[in-house]
Amino acid sequence: ARAMSSSGGPRAKGTDGNDFQYRQRVDNHYKLMADARKSLRTACLTQRLVAFMLVLRAVGVFLSVADSLVVCTACGMLGLCMMAAAQIGLTAQKSQQPERLAASYKQACTLFVGALLVLAVFAVLTHEERPLAMAVLVFLELCLLTGVGAAVVGIRGAGRLREAFALQAKKRGK
Repeated sequence: ARAMSSSGGPRAKGTDGNDFQYRQRVDNHYKLMADARKSLRTACLTQRLVAFMLVLRAVGVFLSVADSLVVCTACGMLGLCMMAAAQIGLTAQKSQQPERLAASYKQACTLFVGALLVLAVFAVLTHEERPLAMAVLVFLELCLLTGVGAAVVGIRGAGRLREAFALQAKKRGK
């Protein structure tokens, strides 16, 4: 019986540089899919976290500094919308219809970003002077900025995923 190289036996010799024709290559669309799925997954998980924070805010975790009912309701609605967008994005990774789901994800994120900007402007215009309420508003603004960043990353990832699926379909058609 021959000794295995991992158990102290002779090691395999290295390449002389002439065996490159036998090595396997990974097609570009698979690399693109892997990168796109990674960024989309990261964006969707971040969106879920921000959605959870917004829903907590709406439910009243910071009830001691209750803002207007409009802000609490808006936070809850935005949190639920962001959770829905994240779910669409996660589903788009595995779907047989990536074009449709990636487009839906892009629309949901774009709508969410617009609503976030409206809420951010509203929060800035409230002219709050209580220190704890100001801290909550800063926390809310950080959540909103994180949500916008995640939406942008997710939209880019969804676009790259659509591109990868299109390349794959084109190669299969040949």
